[in-house]
Amino acid sequence: MIKRYIQVNSINIMFNFIRKFYYWGISYDWVLAFLKNDMGSILAGDAIEYQLVKNPYGDRWFADPFILDVTENKYILLVEEFLYTSKYARIAQLTIDKSTLEIKDSKPILELDSHLSFPAILRKGNNIYIYPESSQTGTLTLYQYDVKENSCERKQILCN
Repeated sequence: MIKRYIQVNSINIMFNFIRKFYYWGISYDWVLAFLKNDMGSILAGDAIEYQLVKNPYGDRWFADPFILDVTENKYILLVEEFLYTSKYARIAQLTIDKSTLEIKDSKPILELDSHLSFPAILRKGNNIYIYPESSQTGTLTLYQYDVKENSCERKQILCN
Protein backbone atom coordinates (compact mmCIF):
# COMPACT_ATOMS: atom_id res chain seq x y z
CA MET A 1 0.00 0.00 0.00
CA ILE A 2 2.79 2.43 0.90
CA LYS A 3 4.68 1.57 -2.31
CA ARG A 4 1.56 2.31 -4.39
CA TYR A 5 1.08 5.65 -2.56
CA ILE A 6 4.68 6.68 -3.30
CA GLN A 7 4.28 5.76 -6.99
CA VAL A 8 1.01 7.72 -7.32
CA ASN A 9 2.45 10.67 -5.41
CA SER A 10 5.58 10.69 -7.62
CA ILE A 11 3.42 10.70 -10.74
CA ASN A 12 1.36 13.63 -9.38
CA ILE A 13 4.51 15.61 -8.58
CA MET A 14 5.91 14.95 -12.06
CA PHE A 15 2.59 15.87 -13.73
CA ASN A 16 2.38 19.16 -11.79
CA PHE A 17 5.97 20.01 -12.73
CA ILE A 18 5.30 19.35 -16.42
CA ARG A 19 2.07 21.37 -16.30
CA LYS A 20 3.79 24.38 -14.66
CA PHE A 21 6.72 24.17 -17.10
CA TYR A 22 4.28 24.02 -20.04
CA TYR A 23 2.31 27.09 -18.93
CA TRP A 24 5.47 28.97 -18.02
CA GLY A 25 6.70 28.56 -21.62
CA ILE A 26 3.51 29.81 -23.21
CA SER A 27 2.89 33.50 -23.70
CA TYR A 28 -0.69 34.61 -24.23
CA ASP A 29 -1.10 37.80 -26.23
CA TRP A 30 -4.43 39.43 -26.93
CA VAL A 31 -5.17 42.34 -29.23
CA LEU A 32 -8.10 44.74 -29.39
CA ALA A 33 -9.97 45.48 -32.61
CA PHE A 34 -12.96 47.46 -33.85
CA LEU A 35 -15.47 45.97 -36.26
CA LYS A 36 -15.74 47.81 -39.56
CA ASN A 37 -19.05 46.23 -40.59
CA ASP A 38 -22.25 46.10 -38.59
CA MET A 39 -23.86 43.09 -36.93
CA GLY A 40 -26.64 42.98 -39.55
CA SER A 41 -24.18 42.35 -42.38
CA ILE A 42 -22.28 39.77 -40.33
CA LEU A 43 -25.51 37.92 -39.50
CA ALA A 44 -26.40 38.07 -43.20
CA GLY A 45 -23.21 36.13 -43.93
CA ASP A 46 -20.69 38.85 -44.77
CA ALA A 47 -17.11 38.26 -43.67
CA ILE A 48 -16.10 40.01 -40.49
CA GLU A 49 -14.01 43.09 -41.21
CA TYR A 50 -12.01 44.64 -38.42
CA GLN A 51 -9.22 47.09 -37.67
CA LEU A 52 -6.63 46.25 -35.03
CA VAL A 53 -5.86 48.71 -32.25
CA LYS A 54 -2.17 49.65 -32.24
CA ASN A 55 -0.55 48.82 -28.91
CA PRO A 56 2.60 50.93 -28.33
CA TYR A 57 3.42 49.07 -25.11
CA GLY A 58 5.79 46.14 -25.52
CA ASP A 59 5.39 44.97 -21.95
CA ARG A 60 1.63 44.22 -21.81
CA TRP A 61 -1.52 43.20 -23.59
CA PHE A 62 -5.14 44.28 -23.27
CA ALA A 63 -8.35 42.26 -23.49
CA ASP A 64 -12.06 42.27 -22.61
CA PRO A 65 -12.92 45.87 -23.62
CA PHE A 66 -16.00 47.69 -22.31
CA ILE A 67 -16.80 51.12 -23.77
CA LEU A 68 -16.81 53.82 -21.10
CA ASP A 69 -17.09 56.88 -23.34
CA VAL A 70 -16.79 58.03 -26.96
CA THR A 71 -15.83 61.59 -27.88
CA GLU A 72 -15.17 63.29 -31.21
CA ASN A 73 -11.49 62.27 -31.12
CA LYS A 74 -11.18 59.26 -28.84
CA TYR A 75 -12.59 56.05 -27.46
CA ILE A 76 -12.27 55.48 -23.72
CA LEU A 77 -12.45 51.84 -22.63
CA LEU A 78 -12.16 49.81 -19.47
CA VAL A 79 -10.10 46.70 -20.12
CA GLU A 80 -8.20 43.83 -18.62
CA GLU A 81 -4.51 44.82 -18.64
CA PHE A 82 -1.81 42.21 -18.16
CA LEU A 83 1.81 43.26 -17.68
CA TYR A 84 4.26 40.47 -18.51
CA THR A 85 6.13 41.13 -15.26
CA SER A 86 3.04 40.74 -13.07
CA LYS A 87 1.29 37.71 -11.68
CA TYR A 88 -2.28 38.93 -12.19
CA ALA A 89 -4.21 41.08 -14.65
CA ARG A 90 -5.72 44.34 -13.47
CA ILE A 91 -8.40 46.71 -14.74
CA ALA A 92 -7.24 49.79 -16.66
CA GLN A 93 -8.73 52.73 -18.51
CA LEU A 94 -7.49 53.01 -22.10
CA THR A 95 -7.65 56.07 -24.31
CA ILE A 96 -7.58 55.26 -28.02
CA ASP A 97 -7.19 57.86 -30.77
CA LYS A 98 -10.16 57.51 -33.16
CA SER A 99 -8.29 58.47 -36.31
CA THR A 100 -5.22 56.23 -35.85
CA LEU A 101 -6.70 53.55 -33.54
CA GLU A 102 -3.56 53.79 -31.43
CA ILE A 103 -3.58 53.49 -27.66
CA LYS A 104 -2.57 56.90 -26.32
CA ASP A 105 -2.83 56.25 -22.59
CA SER A 106 -3.32 53.45 -20.11
CA LYS A 107 -4.21 54.12 -16.47
CA PRO A 108 -4.70 51.33 -13.94
CA ILE A 109 -7.91 51.79 -11.96
CA LEU A 110 -8.23 48.55 -9.98
CA GLU A 111 -5.57 46.08 -8.90
CA LEU A 112 -5.86 43.20 -6.42
CA ASP A 113 -3.69 40.29 -5.35
CA SER A 114 -5.73 38.15 -7.76
CA HIS A 115 -6.75 38.11 -11.40
CA LEU A 116 -9.29 40.66 -12.69
CA SER A 117 -10.97 40.73 -16.10
CA PHE A 118 -14.22 41.65 -17.91
CA PRO A 119 -14.83 45.06 -16.25
CA ALA A 120 -18.58 45.18 -16.87
CA ILE A 121 -20.01 48.68 -16.53
CA LEU A 122 -23.24 49.63 -14.76
CA ARG A 123 -24.52 53.21 -14.82
CA LYS A 124 -27.02 54.57 -12.33
CA GLY A 125 -27.72 58.28 -12.61
CA ASN A 126 -24.35 60.03 -12.70
CA ASN A 127 -22.61 57.12 -10.96
CA ILE A 128 -20.50 54.54 -12.75
CA TYR A 129 -20.03 51.10 -11.22
CA ILE A 130 -17.98 48.16 -12.40
CA TYR A 131 -18.16 44.53 -11.40
CA PRO A 132 -15.11 42.78 -12.89
CA GLU A 133 -14.74 39.02 -13.06
CA SER A 134 -12.75 38.07 -9.98
CA SER A 135 -13.45 34.38 -9.40
CA GLN A 136 -10.05 33.83 -7.77
CA THR A 137 -11.25 35.94 -4.82
CA GLY A 138 -14.34 33.77 -4.40
CA THR A 139 -16.65 36.78 -4.74
CA LEU A 140 -18.18 39.08 -7.32
CA THR A 141 -17.72 42.63 -6.02
CA LEU A 142 -19.27 45.93 -7.07
CA TYR A 143 -16.97 48.98 -7.23
CA GLN A 144 -17.87 52.62 -7.78
CA TYR A 145 -15.61 54.16 -10.40
CA ASP A 146 -14.56 57.79 -10.00
CA VAL A 147 -13.56 59.00 -13.47
CA LYS A 148 -11.98 62.25 -12.22
CA GLU A 149 -9.81 60.49 -9.63
CA ASN A 150 -9.34 57.43 -11.83
CA SER A 151 -9.99 55.16 -8.88
CA CYS A 152 -12.45 52.56 -7.64
CA GLU A 153 -14.11 52.26 -4.25
CA ARG A 154 -15.39 48.89 -3.12
CA LYS A 155 -19.14 49.12 -2.51
CA GLN A 156 -20.45 45.62 -1.82
CA ILE A 157 -20.12 41.95 -2.53
CA LEU A 158 -22.76 40.93 -5.05
CA CYS A 159 -22.35 37.19 -4.52
CA ASN A 160 -19.99 34.55 -3.22
